Amino acid sequence: MSGNILFSVLSDLEAATWQEAVTLLVNASGAIDKDAAIKAVIERESEGSTAIGDGVAVPHARLDGIDSILAVVGRSRSGVRMGDERVHIFLLLLIPRFAGTSHVDFLSHAVRILSSPANRERIMTSHSDDEILEVFDI
Repeated sequence: MSGNILFSVLSDLEAATWQEAVTLLVNASGAIDKDAAIKAVIERESEGSTAIGDGVAVPHARLDGIDSILAVVGRSRSGVRMGDERVHIFLLLLIPRFAGTSHVDFLSHAVRILSSPANRERIMTSHSDDEILEVFDI
């Protein structure tokens, strides 16, 4: 996969709404223009929910002003209502506007990982950010 991915973890995501969850995830991402990132992710979400089932959502957006893909895994023990689903695991992706399709390989890899009940359980029961990163082979 080409391009860099800067990966971080927010293991105690406490949010009342998915919009608040997005804000917390973006704040943990390292994005410089957080307001633009939050707006872009919320606008993308308005086009269709990124909740993919099994308590997982992959909110994402393309942004100007970043050179690498910024990825944040967020774990919400209580879950956050997103459309018809209660989401416990978020994978936020902020993708450089002109990155082409470099993020697709990572996204496919991550979705495969998150489709496994065992991996979702590992994320939900992990005791450290490093344990969560290990699930993604990072």
